[in-house]
Amino acid sequence: MMRRSAIIIAIIVTVVLLGLGCIYYQLDPSQSGVFPRCPFLSLTGFKCPGCGSQRAIHALLHGDVGAAFGHNAMLLIALPWIAVLLVCRGDTHTPTSPVCPPKCTLASVAVIGCHFGLGRVAQHLCAMNTLLTSQGH
Repeated sequence: MMRRSAIIIAIIVTVVLLGLGCIYYQLDPSQSGVFPRCPFLSLTGFKCPGCGSQRAIHALLHGDVGAAFGHNAMLLIALPWIAVLLVCRGDTHTPTSPVCPPKCTLASVAVIGCHFGLGRVAQHLCAMNTLLTSQGH
């Protein structure tokens, strides 16, 4: 019974991902009003760690890895890990499975993500400092 429900969930997830892939392939998030804007960017004017993800997905679907990396490097780095986690599903019954990464590896990915976010914040602080210095404040 569990196996059948897992297969149904996998089919639903696959259909949804394919549908979203078609939408992101057809519509450019930077030119289309269909996609939501980042609320953090709208409120603060600063990019969050997820900013550029929609444009990066669009660029990847068109085979432009360089543009995708420019839009959001962390997403590009994280996609293989996301795929592994989807396959692994957090299965603790097979800790020695070659497909499931150890917990320390997942923690290191989280640390890299935090550093990316802090890097974005530092980038904005440096830009604000430069702006204030150039205005004589």
